[in-house]
Amino acid sequence: KAGFQVAGFSQAVQVFAGLDYARWIRPFDEESVRQALFSPGQRSVFLHYWETHTPYGAVDGKAMGATAALLRQGRRAEVIAAYQRAVIGVFERHIAPLLSELPLDQWMVLICGDHGESWTEDELYHGQTLNNSVLRVPLFLHLPHSGNPPLPGPLTSLVDVFATVEAAYPGVTAAAFGH
Repeated sequence: KAGFQVAGFSQAVQVFAGLDYARWIRPFDEESVRQALFSPGQRSVFLHYWETHTPYGAVDGKAMGATAALLRQGRRAEVIAAYQRAVIGVFERHIAPLLSELPLDQWMVLICGDHGESWTEDELYHGQTLNNSVLRVPLFLHLPHSGNPPLPGPLTSLVDVFATVEAAYPGVTAAAFGH
């Protein structure tokens, strides 16, 4: 509505079905992502990587299948190791190469998850409780020309990204968000 040019890409477009903004989310492909990021005038690019999502490489492809079986057998460390490999893989294969070419003096970069995981007997898969292990996710934030000072506290809310950034970096968000 504000006239921003927006592009969105997902490795799992179907999870956005029925949401208002789903109309601008397209299937993920590296060439389209690069074109959106490096096109003159591009204002906002949303990238959604599904490969960091459960079941983290389980052979049956089911979160409540092989992954849940490992957890029931007390093999939580194996599940966590598979998750860590998935996250590292996304950073190394996708995010780091883009960041190395992106003019960071011109782009705000926000990297976060949409949920965590408990991997406990009472929650083999996220979305069954409101445990902190499910609600807390990492937040990495780069704001051009800000010096990227540390956030004011260890916990920050993702409920409203604009308010979160404004609280951490007063005055910077007007330019970063175009307000």
